[in-house]
Amino acid sequence: MAPQSTITAIAAGPRKLARWVAHELEAMAPAALFFLVGFALILLMVKLFVAEYSIELRVISNAILGALFAAKVSLILDQRDWARSHGYPRAVVVGGKVVLYTASVIILGITEHLIEGYRESGSLGGGLALFHQRFDAARFFAVVLCVAMLFAVFFVMQEVNRRMGAGQMYALFFERPRA
Repeated sequence: MAPQSTITAIAAGPRKLARWVAHELEAMAPAALFFLVGFALILLMVKLFVAEYSIELRVISNAILGALFAAKVSLILDQRDWARSHGYPRAVVVGGKVVLYTASVIILGITEHLIEGYRESGSLGGGLALFHQRFDAARFFAVVLCVAMLFAVFFVMQEVNRRMGAGQMYALFFERPRA
């Protein structure tokens, strides 16, 4: 929904705002669930690879927030899809989105590590030093690669669903086959 609709919903009163929020949550639910399950699987794989089976609460909350953020951003950007509106093939649309989202994950991940270092040390220089000491590039880019594959699967499924028609992907996977 466009920002103007948000302002209109808020100005119209609580009932219209509640309907707008319900509509937004309903639109976000499938993507949020997809990303939540995907991010949880990535976290589980990382924990299994490093043989540490305890998952911190902060990591779980980051996965939940990341899933909600990814779902909402993917829906917003899908409405303003530059590549599709310019007639590019679906493979270019999917590839472009995967590159854009993966670059965003890298930027946000490095920023998060830098902020953690700054908060611990109290200075930018100390934060950079902690970043260099603690940053595990192999683990970080393994997670980024998994997230990129998750985005690729999501965007491919989104394009297949668009091509098949609304509701057809759901029917294919969740309805009983007709005899």
